[in-house]
Amino acid sequence: AKTLLWVNPLLGRFKAGEVLVAFDQRDYEIALTQARANVAQADATLQQERARSKQSVADWKSLGRTGTPSALTARLPQVAAARAALSSAKAQVQRAELDLSRTQIIAPFDGRVEQAGVTTGEFVARGAALGSIYSTDDMEIRLPVTSTDLEYLIFPPDSALTKANADVTLRAQDANGQISQWSATLMRSEGINAATQQAHVIARVDLQTNNGSSPVRVGQYVSADIKAAVITDVFVIPRSALREGREIVLVDEGQTLQPTSVVVRWTDDQFAAIAAEGLPKNPVIVTTVLGAVLPGTKVRATIDGQVNPDSSPDKSNNRKEKSDDSTAAVADGVNR
Repeated sequence: AKTLLWVNPLLGRFKAGEVLVAFDQRDYEIALTQARANVAQADATLQQERARSKQSVADWKSLGRTGTPSALTARLPQVAAARAALSSAKAQVQRAELDLSRTQIIAPFDGRVEQAGVTTGEFVARGAALGSIYSTDDMEIRLPVTSTDLEYLIFPPDSALTKANADVTLRAQDANGQISQWSATLMRSEGINAATQQAHVIARVDLQTNNGSSPVRVGQYVSADIKAAVITDVFVIPRSALREGREIVLVDEGQTLQPTSVVVRWTDDQFAAIAAEGLPKNPVIVTTVLGAVLPGTKVRATIDGQVNPDSSPDKSNNRKEKSDDSTAAVADGVNR
């Protein structure tokens, strides 16, 4: 436990390297002095044991004996014990120096204080929270996404982390209805929660390049538009055209209904992107919400408000009928 001796009176905003809080150092300075004295004493003991070892070997040889004296005769265990005691004393000095350095909390970056939890004169226990700070250079924001969306998000490689790549737009609305906007960079993901199948991605806001707008505040709710990869070889249809989330209804060349299973690549509240693979080149997709559908039911499909004049999808009133690419004619009405 420590006694809080000083709190920076200008604790609203600070620079890197400034002292934020300081504790009473006297106990730690005394401990450091004692540790250094123990090192000196241990070093003297080691020197004495080495001298005794040499003297013991000399006495053994003076008796006319030849060969190598035993470890006990040469007092080698005593020398080893003295050497270990010196190493322990030096470690205690390092610990005392570390404890003394921790009596001051130094700001690691330019920033502001979010919350101060202590005042001068308090008795602070080891491990107690002193407050919280945040950087005014940049800020990281956790954004929730679905596991499906995560597949299409673009993260920069390690070599590009320092480059300007504003692929996220953040927005927030204040009490007056004023909307603020900031550019951010998508940095990394935190994985997927097994229970909810939701993931969080981290977007970094460079507060220096966004200094022309209102500041981003810690704890503020924001909405985000994230740039994602382009999905190719898909048809985009209304979400309501999906049946049970994995099936659509086609009008075939014979003007009959054909329920067809599809692969859904992406969905939101309004639209769905389904894989073109496995579908006709120019499919006529029914968007009318139907109840039970019997395969082979005869219908007349209307496309853009006009009845399809021909049973061939290639000659239907297709919005892109002159294009060489595959297109989908959306049947906005079906009469049985």
